[in-house]
Amino acid sequence: MQFNYVLCYFDINRKQNAYNLWDNGITAFQNATFYKEWDRIKTLDHQNLDELLPLIKDSITEKTRIITCFENFMKGHLLMQDILVHRVSNRHKSIQKQQEDRPIYVREVKDEDTF
Repeated sequence: MQFNYVLCYFDINRKQNAYNLWDNGITAFQNATFYKEWDRIKTLDHQNLDELLPLIKDSITEKTRIITCFENFMKGHLLMQDILVHRVSNRHKSIQKQQEDRPIYVREVKDEDTF
């Protein structure tokens, strides 16, 4: 079964999807070590590698959480502005090419094969 992306853009679903994206992003951010332990991190001796090493080792996970938060925030914002957050399929070369240079609005989508 293939996901019908067009469902994301119906008025009733668009707001809910944007809120879900924002909630997911906030949760990812709040699970980041630097967020949960910020008060402790501020007091660390930045010259002491033993104190910093656990934070450095967790660096990729931390960055992934931050990127997820930012990406979900932006996708939610775009949804609320009636802008597509999905890539246009190869079946629609003209609009796909335009998507490289400008946002594509929901009103420009003619069918569910666009995704």
